[in-house]
Amino acid sequence: FAPMHITTIPSEPTDSPNEEDSQALRAWFSEWAIFLAVMVSRANSEHFLKEHKIPDGAEIITRRRNIDLLRSYGIFERMASADRDAILMPDGHWENASIDLLSVLFEPLRILRWILRVDFLLPELGQAFQGNLSPALQIVTTPELLNRKLPLMESEKLQIHRINHRAFYFRCLAELIHRGVFVTQSEKALQLSNEIIEAIGGQQDKDFLLGSLLVSEAETDQLVWVAKLARIRCQTLDWAITCLQEGVPAEPPQFSSSLFLEETATHPEPLDAQAPEAHS
Repeated sequence: FAPMHITTIPSEPTDSPNEEDSQALRAWFSEWAIFLAVMVSRANSEHFLKEHKIPDGAEIITRRRNIDLLRSYGIFERMASADRDAILMPDGHWENASIDLLSVLFEPLRILRWILRVDFLLPELGQAFQGNLSPALQIVTTPELLNRKLPLMESEKLQIHRINHRAFYFRCLAELIHRGVFVTQSEKALQLSNEIIEAIGGQQDKDFLLGSLLVSEAETDQLVWVAKLARIRCQTLDWAITCLQEGVPAEPPQFSSSLFLEETATHPEPLDAQAPEAHS
């Protein structure tokens, strides 16, 4: 388990984006949503091809369809080389490690659909931690859904979700440290995890839920998976809030899956911070 790190939470946005900035942000978030939808749909297609034999004469069109979509929005040329090379590989040639790694991108895609108001609800991770291909396929086949003339989700709602899911993430980490699955060299991290366990662990009225079970009752494999999704959700919300605050970068970076997958941005080791309390 890699060392956990604390990062500064971006400050509250002071002003809402003006109309011009909002249009630029909508286009920016929409392009990211298309990129993520393509990566998720391709990962799921590759998983299917690993599990099923395709009849002779059948043609797989996922690769060609995805490349055409990315090119039509000017995204393909702006992709990181690793992701572009993956998309260019023939259908059925991804390694299992790549499939597993990129399949979790349904989580940042889910957040972007919510910010763009394609979906009007962002479900709690404890009740929605299974991957779902439908939202990705919907965007791949009907990208016009992203062009709705609605305002972006209010930054205040992103802030609340970030606080709640950082609390959820802390709780999952505390349980995994308590079980000895995750190891930390920080005495403060160990102390805080023990305090969280003592304060809410196993208490029906205080502990978080994973499905119908308390975090303290969940299977370890399931808890590791949900903690990973919680980190990605926190990381994505951090990024989105920064975009809403600062606007589209003057020199936008490449479209890269590593933005959401690198384990460097949201590992809240309590060196000088406390686990936040969830907001209702």
